[in-house]
Amino acid sequence: MRKSMVIKEGAHPIMGLETVLGDPSKCYMGHSRLGPYGYGEKDFVQESDETAIPRVDWTDVDWSSLQSECLQRNQRLYAPYTVTASRFVLPDKGAGETSKSNQSDNASSTSSVTRPRTAVIFRSWADYDFKGSILPYLRSLITELSLQSGGEYEIFLLVHIKDPSLEIFSAPDLYQTFLETAVPSELRGITLLWSEALLEAWYPKVPEHNVEQQIYQAVQLFSKLRPDFEYIWQFELDSRLIGDTRGALESIANWARAQPRKHLWERNAGFYIPYVHGSYEDYSAFVEDEVDGIGVWGSATSSDIEPIGLAPPPHDHPNASRWGIGEEADLITLMPMVDTRGINWVFSDRIGNFMDGLFTARRAAPVAMTRCSKRLLHAIHDEQTRSGRWLPSEATPETFALLLGLKGVYAPHPMYLDGDWTPEKINELFNAGPASNLGGGKPSIYHSDWTHREIFKALTWWWPMPEHAHEHYPMKIWQAYVTGACVPQMLLHPMKG
Repeated sequence: MRKSMVIKEGAHPIMGLETVLGDPSKCYMGHSRLGPYGYGEKDFVQESDETAIPRVDWTDVDWSSLQSECLQRNQRLYAPYTVTASRFVLPDKGAGETSKSNQSDNASSTSSVTRPRTAVIFRSWADYDFKGSILPYLRSLITELSLQSGGEYEIFLLVHIKDPSLEIFSAPDLYQTFLETAVPSELRGITLLWSEALLEAWYPKVPEHNVEQQIYQAVQLFSKLRPDFEYIWQFELDSRLIGDTRGALESIANWARAQPRKHLWERNAGFYIPYVHGSYEDYSAFVEDEVDGIGVWGSATSSDIEPIGLAPPPHDHPNASRWGIGEEADLITLMPMVDTRGINWVFSDRIGNFMDGLFTARRAAPVAMTRCSKRLLHAIHDEQTRSGRWLPSEATPETFALLLGLKGVYAPHPMYLDGDWTPEKINELFNAGPASNLGGGKPSIYHSDWTHREIFKALTWWWPMPEHAHEHYPMKIWQAYVTGACVPQMLLHPMKG
């Protein structure tokens, strides 16, 4: 086993908390994880029939059936539910429902004796190329998350069909034709197709339905279709998680659950840089001292939205500082949630049908990969169908969680940097805002014309840069990971090339 040369020996992340994803002392090798799922099969030469490892004919595998069978065997652990629809339909039967269901879609349909279930969605598009490591990666995730958890997690694909007609959603044969051309046979049972035309049919009061503006509408429809899932993680298909996937997602959820509400939205807005801030407790104390009692307490003020979250205790209550500890997060983001008012974020002026207009309290967390609760997604669905209130994708769940008084948490996962920038310089650039909105400085790092944008492609987690995407640091780390290096647990994005 060789140590990764793309992560220097003894190096620590430039941003984030190593323990957010689990045990930071472990490292992981790609072939031992992906090899059993078909990665690199063509590179192996079997020496004899006695030592040959049978290869799987993946065209005979149906991951949907395997996940369903696993759930059925463990159904006693979860609230009763019968799946009545496996694809999106048009809203031609009223009531704003995507299917009939025998389970309530209230805030929580689980009890103290049943476990909440979590869907893990990967977003893709119709002409996505499933070559390379992506299929072995997805197979490993289904096994690790769904099958090994006894059905607590379930994996799905949401595939964007760029067809302007609605016929596909009313003609089963046509839908099947699109499905067969969009994804490999083993994934068809876990795939749901959607289009901008479908979103427009469901949300006619919202003016735009493209990925940049309304990707969460497809996730909202999924949550209405499958209310048996209390939480939904959604990732882009060009993201990767190195390490123990189930352990990492549970560790993130545990970390978010343990966060107190006091000054939470202010802590959420900053990039935690250990070399500069010290421990996370030191960072929290710094924010609290600088904010000095001014901040979001419960929900932000809105002329439109009535809070549905827990009412906060009085500021001077003896346990006010512990409010929220142990409360499940309705929203978990993987980037800081910054207040976009007054900064030159590319989508700062994109908001519609809010009475307060551009003065509406808002938060945004690029890139749009999050865990959302059913309660949050259904509330957004209701607001958009009834009143057409909208924001761009990267500000939608963040802003609604803020206005609804729900618990939103930025999970500061470890982010590594390939380069010679000092922690002090990174802090100066990324935390240029006031203490209540550290990541919301001017000029904004979230603007495509930011002066130091070359730093982005040197980070393990950011958004795609169009030039030389295959040379970005995440690609270098992944290549080392699948060719024998032992790599620390981390999230990678983007994976282009």
